[in-house]
Amino acid sequence: MAELLADPRTPDYLRDPSYGRSLLAYGRAEAMVDLLAGWLNEQDLGAALTEVTRAAETEDREGGRDSGRVRRRSVSRRTLSVWEQLVKAEKLAAHLRHDLGLPPRGRAGIARDLGLAVRSAEEAVAALAERGRQIRERREAELRVIEGRAEAAEEVSGHSA
Repeated sequence: MAELLADPRTPDYLRDPSYGRSLLAYGRAEAMVDLLAGWLNEQDLGAALTEVTRAAETEDREGGRDSGRVRRRSVSRRTLSVWEQLVKAEKLAAHLRHDLGLPPRGRAGIARDLGLAVRSAEEAVAALAERGRQIRERREAELRVIEGRAEAAEEVSGHSA
């Protein structure tokens, strides 16, 4: 991840701490892809593509030694082929890459979303500025009324003296 964040082509928004968990998940997915792909490259292709099912059976004799009744339990475990696991890891990594906006289409979506957020913030700031302007104008009008009364009171008091 340090390499990704150090790359000047990496979008600045990914350096925001709020992306930390998403970047960690992406890093784990990419690490799994690298691990599986590396292992797969070193293996016999037929063995690597083979799905394995393992079964274990236990046998319990019920009753006494001579009853002859047998109860069998079987446990099966299916192990995906390394190829299937690699495909799943690559799909997850691609999905996370898109969500983070690393490929162009993903980045376009992030830019659109961020643009909407910026536009929304700009609209909110403009609305606040308008509200502030209205309050200021009302207060200035109130002050003019108060100053006008004070001047009128001075004129009245100055004429009566």
